[in-house]
Amino acid sequence: MNENTGEVGFFTEESKEVRGEEAVFPICQWINPEKGQLKFIGTAFFIGQNIFLTAKHNVYDSHNGLTDGLFTICFNGDNTYQIRNIERLIIKKEGDIALGLLRPIIHNITKENIYNKCLVLDINECSLNEPVATFAFPLSEVRTIGERQEAHFNPSFEKGFITEFLPNGRDKTFLPNPCYRTSINIRGGASGGPVFNKEGQVIGINSTGFEFQADEEPVSFVSRIYEALSFVLKDIEIEGYKKGNVTLYDLAVLGHIFLKRNS
Repeated sequence: MNENTGEVGFFTEESKEVRGEEAVFPICQWINPEKGQLKFIGTAFFIGQNIFLTAKHNVYDSHNGLTDGLFTICFNGDNTYQIRNIERLIIKKEGDIALGLLRPIIHNITKENIYNKCLVLDINECSLNEPVATFAFPLSEVRTIGERQEAHFNPSFEKGFITEFLPNGRDKTFLPNPCYRTSINIRGGASGGPVFNKEGQVIGINSTGFEFQADEEPVSFVSRIYEALSFVLKDIEIEGYKKGNVTLYDLAVLGHIFLKRNS
């Protein structure tokens, strides 16, 4: 993996390299949409066309439910961006993973669908001391200058290792599902970002990190990508599948989501 945050060595199923910002993007919340005032929430990433994953705590609060006014800012390869509305969010009672659907976007001139770059998922169990990395937006901030705001979305590439596999989860409430402890420095805005193996395939999702001293090794926890495959999309129309309920694993079988295939 290349440490240059613009070219971090992520690949599509067709082995085409993907710039980090083309598949990984920030989630924001409108505070006052009429005045364009927003709040940066966290990170998300594409796993299929208009389908993304993020951390549940980015979009859901146990007291207030799903967060209102959420949207995404998706970057193109030509240094332009699109503000995209979230059509649907799906969560589970347990764990720290959320599934989202964005509204399809159409080219203004050709009227054809615009397709996003997708990351490849690896659901195989990771080994201890296996090198991993994340690409996310923890350094982002929204500044208020007079009556206007400036949003600065700054990606960061952080490396580490798998230090422990927790088959029974980290705790009974926040991360009760199988998860990994890592030495990646996961800061607040990196929550929901993808965690990659050395081949550039997604093995997990950033959940939480802890502050550490300069002479200490970072401690962080990531949800396994495997747990996301059981998410159910209800009443949805997908090419090659009759309208109804479909899991992410079903979409992978149909080729709409890319899974690493063991040799």
